[in-house]
Amino acid sequence: MKPGWFGAALTAGSRAARTGGGTAKAVLPYATRMRVGAALPHATRMRVGAALPHATRMRVGAALPCAKGGWPGAVRRCAMLLLSLLAACHMVLSDRIAPGMTEAEVQGRAGAPTEQRTLADGSTAWYYVNGPQGWTTYRVRFTKEGRVAEVAQVLTIDNFEKRIKPRYTNREQLAQELGRPASIAFFPRMDEEVWQYRYMEQTTEMLCDVHIDEGTGVVKRLDTYRDPAYTSGRT
Repeated sequence: MKPGWFGAALTAGSRAARTGGGTAKAVLPYATRMRVGAALPHATRMRVGAALPHATRMRVGAALPCAKGGWPGAVRRCAMLLLSLLAACHMVLSDRIAPGMTEAEVQGRAGAPTEQRTLADGSTAWYYVNGPQGWTTYRVRFTKEGRVAEVAQVLTIDNFEKRIKPRYTNREQLAQELGRPASIAFFPRMDEEVWQYRYMEQTTEMLCDVHIDEGTGVVKRLDTYRDPAYTSGRT
């Protein structure tokens, strides 16, 4: 098997998904693939390949469900498996944190937060962000006495509609409610910036674009729509 077979196979699978009706373009986002590739230098990949005899490599290849739907089907099943594992991990996170816990207890069970913010009422919120390519952000809100008051997964359509008010909510309030976005885009000619959040609506991959007036810092509108990365080849 030639060096670089994993990258070639993944690229081939992505190309097949785009042309053959697959539900996902690739199992891993581009940035993740680059990090994985960077973590395994060429010499290391050759040693790993050399450690597997030809018969073993053939058995590994045979385990891929190419006969049942080809690469598009394989990519789709792998993507759904990753999403299921991700949901299970975050379910455990929310189950581990309960109202009344101290900050030390939360950190002991869930680890250090991705970021911390002081809310308008003077209390503190910790954010466990599964991003930028993930679908969830958990916010742990503490009382002024330093005990958990609330734990919530904030990237939901209900939360967007209830918490984010056009012509009223500003940048800081947006960050307090949802945590940091997956990405921020600037449009100088429109005097606008767009904060994009990724979320799941049941089993559907969605995006929420929050348009902010760059001058005033106030939200102008919200747009929610299906993530184009997961719609290629679907009717």
